[in-house]
Amino acid sequence: MDVDYEKVRDCLRKEEEIDPSFGEDQRASIALVLGEVAATDLRATLRKVAESSPADLQFMTSVVSRHWRSFQSLDEKSRKEWVGAALLLWGSGTPLWNRALLRREVAGAITRFVEDHLRRLFDRFRQERGNVVLQKMPPRSKKDKDKFQKYLEGAYLSPGEMISEIDAARRLPEPQYPDLKAWLQRNARCLSNWDSKPAWRLNELRRMASHGGADLSEQDAIEVYDLGVWFVDQLYGS
Repeated sequence: MDVDYEKVRDCLRKEEEIDPSFGEDQRASIALVLGEVAATDLRATLRKVAESSPADLQFMTSVVSRHWRSFQSLDEKSRKEWVGAALLLWGSGTPLWNRALLRREVAGAITRFVEDHLRRLFDRFRQERGNVVLQKMPPRSKKDKDKFQKYLEGAYLSPGEMISEIDAARRLPEPQYPDLKAWLQRNARCLSNWDSKPAWRLNELRRMASHGGADLSEQDAIEVYDLGVWFVDQLYGS
């Protein structure tokens, strides 16, 4: 079903103007927030969804914290984003209109959430050890530098490239970047002996979710959520 989000948002806003109590209903409140999805950053929208129902936010935060230890390692903004994603995927207040598209958008937000935390880890390494690694390397022309060396000099690494570098750091007998291997063993020990297949599966689902119009099933969305939990556990050592 095609949806004109601008018209949906305008209709919801007009109804709120006519009936001020309209936005007090939880479902209406979430619908009003979702009306902004097409025009705003979805991660910010997830926080708004979580904040739209303080009772649900408190309940979900307590439950998720009890059953997922690494959740407590996340900052407050990240915890709200995760709770917002869960509420949109399974909450009773989520509007039924165009639910398939909503699943794809929220699943994409979860993969970007994981990417953000993985990138924080790599950026820490670059800040703490990047210059040391570069000083050990022989001079190379720009075209001969690999992607990780370019990253240490300030370039971009995609999620798949970061996963590849973690795998490469585990290669025996000696990885190309032993400093990265040693640093990961100290700061993200689970990544030193992980099975990267789930990480590659999450990366595959990330591409599916990011392609406009691509269908993402309910099972796919659940898998993204579960893989996201697994990946954060790898990053924070649970």
